[in-house]
Amino acid sequence: MDTSKAILICPDSFKGTISSVDAAEIISDAVHDVMPMQRIYMLPIADGGEGTIECFRRATPGSLVSVQSRNSNFKPINAEYFLTSERAIIESAKVIGLYQTEDKNPLRTTSYGVGLMIKDALKHTSDIVLTLGGSSTNDGGCGIASALGAVFLNEQDKPFIPTGSTLRYIKSIDLSAMPSFNLTCMCDVKNTLYGENGAAYVFGPQKGATPAMVKELDDGLQHLARIIEECIGVDVSDIEGGGAAGGISAGMVAFANATLTSGIEVILDTVHFDEILDNTKLVVTGEGRLDSQTLNGKAVDGIVKRANQKGVPVIAICGQIEIGFNLARSGLSLAIATAPAGTPINEQRNYKTELKDTALNLFRKLANG
Repeated sequence: MDTSKAILICPDSFKGTISSVDAAEIISDAVHDVMPMQRIYMLPIADGGEGTIECFRRATPGSLVSVQSRNSNFKPINAEYFLTSERAIIESAKVIGLYQTEDKNPLRTTSYGVGLMIKDALKHTSDIVLTLGGSSTNDGGCGIASALGAVFLNEQDKPFIPTGSTLRYIKSIDLSAMPSFNLTCMCDVKNTLYGENGAAYVFGPQKGATPAMVKELDDGLQHLARIIEECIGVDVSDIEGGGAAGGISAGMVAFANATLTSGIEVILDTVHFDEILDNTKLVVTGEGRLDSQTLNGKAVDGIVKRANQKGVPVIAICGQIEIGFNLARSGLSLAIATAPAGTPINEQRNYKTELKDTALNLFRKLANG
């Protein structure tokens, strides 16, 4: 292969198994082993989920601020957010991430801890960026709002902190004690709040919800949307991206007048991705699973669209590829998996070795034309 331009290695994390940084290093090592003279540019990426703060840290001066918060099971947790001269960037997955949640039950998990992070950050700045993705919750952001001063009342006019199973008990919402600040939510999906394409039906199962629980969660989100419209006068039922992080994005639009934006687009702009592409001949990306969600605003989708605009081919190395995944529609030149679809995640597998072996085989074939 021509070595005058670089191969850009920019994977997302393989959720629950390999970080984006580790994945980039493994794939880069494979390229170097096969093509030692090849120029390589590593750019671990994220779209709002795990690793997003690290993307900002590599591109923007700032400092990490440690604070005691609560995880999605409401247990104490130490977490960090990134503070720059202009804003605070809070990665929700660091507090309520699915893979650090002990009791994976979206009927009971809460986003309250994210609200505590925002509350602390407001001591330093009024401009907050909240990255969404990889969450374990389905409370429509009610936990966040509660931590910031919002009051949710039930039929007995008693205040409570709603979770997925108790959204249906909300009778009224009082936002009079909510602070005023600028909030931008970085969404990693385009799904709406509820319905077949909503937060519960699409993402509930991966958070531990059974079919019966999914129905209960979706009913709760529909009820929340009705109460929001009655009490606040905001219609969140059909907002693109409103279903991100169990409906946190829709809730934040209503409770904090948030602006929703594509997480991957913000990151790609921040790291000057388009400029890097000018000196790139091939992009290698990846994530834990290529499926229909990939094409709905995830990191791989954003990378492919920008690379295709500049005529740079993109290859994806992923943990698994969903049966029936539409490669032609994805814009990828090639997609390969380290394991067959449906292979269970377990502690006995060596995921890093699987990725290295798959990458080595790929680049040996590329080196041979």
